[in-house]
Amino acid sequence: MKKVFFAAACAAAIVAGCNRSEKPTAASELADSSTATSSSPIESSTCYTYIKGKDTAQVHLVTKDLAVTGHMLVSFYEKDRNSGSLTGKIMGDTIIADYKFMSEGIESVRQVAFLRKDGKLIEGFAEMEENEGKMAFKQSAKLQFDGKFPLTETECPTNM
Repeated sequence: MKKVFFAAACAAAIVAGCNRSEKPTAASELADSSTATSSSPIESSTCYTYIKGKDTAQVHLVTKDLAVTGHMLVSFYEKDRNSGSLTGKIMGDTIIADYKFMSEGIESVRQVAFLRKDGKLIEGFAEMEENEGKMAFKQSAKLQFDGKFPLTETECPTNM
């Protein structure tokens, strides 16, 4: 009889344990949501503009972690206008990207570099060479950021 009672008690305990659904506490839900948020990449969008006389340049950057994408438009008076996409990486305060653009109906790719400093975007220049169909910096370590055409951080237009 004792064996039957003990077996019935064990079976009841097992059934009761299986039917119990544990609801997460507010603290465990908060911990789960904060973990998901902290591991999610942060995306930001910033625009920069240069205007001097009839010369204009606009850059729209979307950064996500250390990756950057965006759009650039360059329209200097009596020069070929070009417009295209940017794809690259952020290394400290410097952005190195490929600029794929159209100019006079021809698609080209060239590497560009920008230094982010004091709310400005300053383009860097260095000797370039053709490499696998694009113009690339021979040595990124020799980039010069002269600040002749500083782009100032601006509010992003709604049509970008």
